[in-house]
Amino acid sequence: SHRAAGRAALAKLVDGCWCGMGNALVMDSSAHFAKPRPGKSPVGLWNPAYFDGASDYASHWAQVAPHLEEHLASRYALFADPSYRGVTAVHLRCSDVPFKRMPMYHLPTPSYWAWVRRELHAAGAPRRVVVFNSTSWGGPKAEESAACEAYAAGVAAFLRASGMDVSHAPEGMSEYETLEALLGASAVVAGMPSSFSFLPGVAKAARGAPYLTPLFYAELPLLRQWVDKKRRAAGLGPNETVPNLGVDVRHEVQPGLVQRVPWSMYPKPPVLHAHVESYVERLHCIAARLAARPPHAASCVL
Repeated sequence: SHRAAGRAALAKLVDGCWCGMGNALVMDSSAHFAKPRPGKSPVGLWNPAYFDGASDYASHWAQVAPHLEEHLASRYALFADPSYRGVTAVHLRCSDVPFKRMPMYHLPTPSYWAWVRRELHAAGAPRRVVVFNSTSWGGPKAEESAACEAYAAGVAAFLRASGMDVSHAPEGMSEYETLEALLGASAVVAGMPSSFSFLPGVAKAARGAPYLTPLFYAELPLLRQWVDKKRRAAGLGPNETVPNLGVDVRHEVQPGLVQRVPWSMYPKPPVLHAHVESYVERLHCIAARLAARPPHAASCVL
């Protein structure tokens, strides 16, 4: 069947990439519908740090976005789930993020969710909200998973207090089912930067539907360490360029990014890894703030 063949093709694509399903699909879609990018990483292209400025990034995704839904359906049998029509999908990649402190994946500040509430209201987005929390990705520890669950509950409580009808996605949904739910939703909110929710969101924005994201931010000291590690692994000197990486280590945020992207991006910086001693504690703290409960601990710092 087409579905079985599509799933096999998607499994092959992911197996051929060191990345997960989201970045594999970002790479594949870019290769099909945008100009080649010599000297640039073929994965990670959801992030503007791999582009020559905000205009280049926005132009790339303006090229790709109109083709996404048809491409995912025809090539990988990924179809919009109609049961999520009339739903605002909130996707929280809280598992390896933020605990692994990757330089381009950050936790937004609590003020992000107040902005999300305002943006959804202004856009007339559905008040029926489903929260997707990917707590198993990347093998988090038990205390990390518990902190992520608390954070998801805090986000849900905040949105519920804003008059929204909030529920959580069923447990045990596969990556395929979750991606199809995001494709089927009428609006997509990324709770943290994530390649997984990126393509459904960009496809929504191309049709004028709401797609909301935190600021895509690069924490430069960590990013430079990461690039240096790749340079050493390739046997290169300190001033040599890593082939096919092409990441910008000059800007935390590409100048003009918020104004140029064809979706709604929060303009303020996220929680920086350098400012956090324990993400378990910080997630509980933010969850308590969002749910209007007393802080999780006396030492709670936002």
